[in-house]
Amino acid sequence: PHEINKKRIREISDKFKGETQLYSGTIDEKKNILIIDNMGNLSKIYKYAQIAYVGGGFGKGIHNVLEPAIYKIPVIFGKNYHKFPEAVGLIDAGGAVSIDSYSMFDKVLNDFINNEKHRKKAGEIAQEYCKSLSGATDIIYEEIFRT
Repeated sequence: PHEINKKRIREISDKFKGETQLYSGTIDEKKNILIIDNMGNLSKIYKYAQIAYVGGGFGKGIHNVLEPAIYKIPVIFGKNYHKFPEAVGLIDAGGAVSIDSYSMFDKVLNDFINNEKHRKKAGEIAQEYCKSLSGATDIIYEEIFRT
């Protein structure tokens, strides 16, 4: 969450049926819902996930979709992604899914949860897409200094 205070964390926690835990607390592996209650660590934590929902897609734009994708994680995000080439590319490749409602989110999430083969394939595609984007710095450097 962008707002890290007790009230906001409680609101988020109350939305889940299962038991939640805070990243700042003692990790209990029996609880499978982790709420990140600090800033700056999300990109490092994605590697522990199996599925990622990236926020912002119902506002002006989404957050970084490549951070989870590089870890072979299928990505889910809202419908306002068209201005973000990485998100469009991930969807086109098959490593991400855009949702436009809670019911669609529930369907996509449960499909990934219940279909391990599909989840892993989408994750592999997501990672390959990220890898396909590497090397931009070298290309730009060569173009600038090619004389």
